[in-house]
Amino acid sequence: MEATKFLHKSYKITVPFPDPKPDKNAAYKLAYAKPSTINVVGSYVLKTMVRSDNALAVDMVVVMPTSIFQEKDYLNYRYFYKRAFYLACVAAGLQDAVRDEFVLSFDYLNENDLHPILIVKPISGM
Repeated sequence: MEATKFLHKSYKITVPFPDPKPDKNAAYKLAYAKPSTINVVGSYVLKTMVRSDNALAVDMVVVMPTSIFQEKDYLNYRYFYKRAFYLACVAAGLQDAVRDEFVLSFDYLNENDLHPILIVKPISGM
């Protein structure tokens, strides 16, 4: 849990862990490694996007590398904890790169707290 404290202290990012939160004495490690792939998906890439007065919405998928997973990550929310931590690390990296241009926030896909997503909005459109 040292890593989550570092993210909060250095970047003011709180990892969007689902409830129940991970145990402080967990026998697994949360880690970050370069994504396996990053893909643009959804209506933008299919060119079926509907124009609106708001900024464009582009959906992206970041694939976590298999190296950060362990055999028993299907137990006790471990996969979901690792996923939330990974997303927070992506947000920290983006925050350093686009601090003056975009605002980053977390939301949940279909209001499911097991599926946090990162929302990136331009400051000029706010």
